[in-house]
Amino acid sequence: MNIYQLTIRQLKQTANEPVTKPIITIAFLLNLMTLS
Repeated sequence: MNIYQLTIRQLKQTANEPVTKPIITIAFLLNLMTLS
């Protein structure tokens, strides 16, 4: 659960930057696939 919380925090912090948004989204999906 801690991993998810940290990832969500990173998503919220960098959500304001439109350039890094797609990169973070892809990384988030890859993390979900790896953990599940």
